[in-house]
Amino acid sequence: MAAKYDIIIEQGSTFALTLYYKDDVGDAIDLTGYTVDMDIRDSHGGTEIVAATISITDAPTGKIAIGISATLTAAITAEAGVYDIELTETATDIVKRLMQGDVLISPEVTTPEA
Repeated sequence: MAAKYDIIIEQGSTFALTLYYKDDVGDAIDLTGYTVDMDIRDSHGGTEIVAATISITDAPTGKIAIGISATLTAAITAEAGVYDIELTETATDIVKRLMQGDVLISPEVTTPEA
């Protein structure tokens, strides 16, 4: 079963999250031969609210990096949404949902001066 983890994206700020995929005893799961995908939508089956960059940055340690630029977060108009992260084993096309949760958008007050 996918882990549940809710995230907060601060509108107008760079969003960065690093994950390490580990087994039940805390040992790293090697992600060599896997790809990773993520969607952030306003609801299940709804419209994408922002495109995150997600990649496996160190496969042997199970390290996954997620990022969204400040420019992209500033353009978010939704107040909340949902996301999930899926791993695909490239040799077999087996897909596993790794994580899922709610997304809260914290509205920006300060806007950069032009």
